[in-house]
Amino acid sequence: MDKMQPPSGFSFVGLAEAIKEIRELVKDMKFRNKHEEAMSSLDVAEKYRSSYEKNILYSAEISQRSEPPEISGETTIPAIPLS
Repeated sequence: MDKMQPPSGFSFVGLAEAIKEIRELVKDMKFRNKHEEAMSSLDVAEKYRSSYEKNILYSAEISQRSEPPEISGETTIPAIPLS
């Protein structure tokens, strides 16, 4: 009547290395999340700056043009391109 029996003892040998690897993984994930958030903020700021510069250049271009013709006492406003 030989039955398979589970081992009678439990050992923590080698567990320290696994815990160390898990800690390193968690630290890497935290750093990556902070890094991605910072890069996202920089990307948004760069897009805003680029858009702002384009609008300034477009405004300067419009102001250098001659005065728009007056129609029935009102001045016309040039259309702003959407691209």
